[in-house]
Amino acid sequence: MQAGALDRYVTIEQVPLTQDTRGEPIPGAPTTFATLWARQESFNGANEQQVAEQGQFATAVITWLLRYIPGVLPNMRVNENGVTYDIIGVDETKMRIGELRLQTVRHGV
Repeated sequence: MQAGALDRYVTIEQVPLTQDTRGEPIPGAPTTFATLWARQESFNGANEQQVAEQGQFATAVITWLLRYIPGVLPNMRVNENGVTYDIIGVDETKMRIGELRLQTVRHGV
């Protein structure tokens, strides 16, 4: 992977969950897990317009490519300049060559 291909500086964040008095989850303040260069590899918003016309929130699915770092989990998120993407999948199949792919969703696009 060429360093020049990684053109976006992002933060991977952990968002701790606590519970209110009824046992409902409450997200806490995010903490930084890692800050690194990444590339937004793909964007899939095929049904976004149709979903938006139905009065629902659209969901954009984005794949990020970055240098491999251990410990990234699907309950974390990617933050790019205040825009957050929830991690829904972690692809470590190319970790031997130093690559990590994160499948994320951005809600309410």
